[in-house]
Amino acid sequence: MTLQKAHSIALAYQPYLSRATAVLAALIALAAVPIAVIANAARPGVLDAVVGGAHVGTWFPARQRPHSRKLWIAFAAAPQGSLVVDHGAVRALVERGSSLLAVGVTEVLGDFDDGVPVNVLSPDHQVIARGLVGFDADEVRAMAGRPTGEPACCAVADRASPLHADASAPAQTAATHEM
Repeated sequence: MTLQKAHSIALAYQPYLSRATAVLAALIALAAVPIAVIANAARPGVLDAVVGGAHVGTWFPARQRPHSRKLWIAFAAAPQGSLVVDHGAVRALVERGSSLLAVGVTEVLGDFDDGVPVNVLSPDHQVIARGLVGFDADEVRAMAGRPTGEPACCAVADRASPLHADASAPAQTAATHEM
């Protein structure tokens, strides 16, 4: 596909930027445009070459655009803390897009209020998602590792999930800067 057919482009690269920064910029751009390209913007004629469909730089193909609320959670909301989860929770969040249950939380990092953005970290502390937490840090610590049906787990039974699927964005959508 050439960019003439795509109708929009994000060109993100300057020699002083790190490759990681350029890739993050491209991933953010993909939330708004169908194709993103990382190419050396200092090179004369590079924009014309990219728009013309030349094999210049690194191309990131189109993907489904997330809902606006998930974009806000992913990019505009700075995380106030982190929840470390077990491997089962990683699979549930990443593969099935499920809500995070208390039983999957192994550690709570930071102090935060309910309703604020937090990062969700794998057991090896890699960011796998970001979301708006349903409880404050102390409440999540109290329920961490406990099954949902256990009375001591959740003060309010209808809010048994520390992080609901509708209020979270996966890491491939989320900017992955850590707190």
